[in-house]
Amino acid sequence: MSHPPHPVRRPASRPTPGPATWQVLGAALAVGFLALAATQAAAWSFGEPVAVLTRDPQTSADVAWYTGSVAVFTDMVWAVVAACTLLAAWLVPQERPRLVALGLFAVVLAADDALLIHDEVGPINGVPQEAFLAVYALAALLLLVPFLRHPWTASSVAFLLGAALLGLSIVADQLFPGLHLLEDGAKLLGVLLWTTVPVLALRDWRRAGQPTGP
Repeated sequence: MSHPPHPVRRPASRPTPGPATWQVLGAALAVGFLALAATQAAAWSFGEPVAVLTRDPQTSADVAWYTGSVAVFTDMVWAVVAACTLLAAWLVPQERPRLVALGLFAVVLAADDALLIHDEVGPINGVPQEAFLAVYALAALLLLVPFLRHPWTASSVAFLLGAALLGLSIVADQLFPGLHLLEDGAKLLGVLLWTTVPVLALRDWRRAGQPTGP
């Protein structure tokens, strides 16, 4: 009497161990040392003391402590958008392409906003503001495409509302340069809405019962 063949048992796949602790810590320190080296090189290049680059502008310029507080807060929120979006991209595979794109775009805009790249650095070096705005507008249009494919998901709605407010900020900057509360307020509200994009994407992914991870 023949017996049915036994099913072949495949060994369970082991989770990827990931980088070692010393590699993670080393990478963080390497980024820091590179930033410090760049700071020293910039100080030599500009003929300025290092303190000009390392100290708070309020201290160096001898202005009130609250000067630029909304701008600083907005820069902090940009950093939150970039970090949380890239983390969510790692956790939610289905949303990864558009979240990575949004996270990288937020990194660029955070650097531009904090370092006044399109306001000061570009024009001083012969690159007009309009060139930066055109590049950012093109990047934003390309970023719209994956979000418009599913426009009624919560994360897409949050992204589109935030993008509309950021667009309003640009319009106010170009057409109504004296209305600072409108320009900077719309920017802050738009960036705050973008902080909810990764939160909502992760929430909906978990509600669908999907596992998180790479």
